[in-house]
Amino acid sequence: MRVVVDDVSTSYLYVGTPELDLLRKSGVAAVHSTPIISHSARLWGLISTYFRKPQPESQYDPAPLDWLAVQLADHIEKFDSEFTARSAAKS
Repeated sequence: MRVVVDDVSTSYLYVGTPELDLLRKSGVAAVHSTPIISHSARLWGLISTYFRKPQPESQYDPAPLDWLAVQLADHIEKFDSEFTARSAAKS
């Protein structure tokens, strides 16, 4: 599931943590994280988008990034399958 932090300075995920200081020093005010999940439902990772200003979810269209994440996951999965098959053939 996508995780949306509209404003890191008020989020329970960051308030009171060393990560909040790091994000502030880096100029990050908001974070939206999109999982990289293939069509076969395998989780491969996460894409996090960082914003310099607070970013309400209503002002952000996640559809292009969702599409990219699925395409990336499917390519990773295909590569992984081919790599596994080549490795098994060598054994």
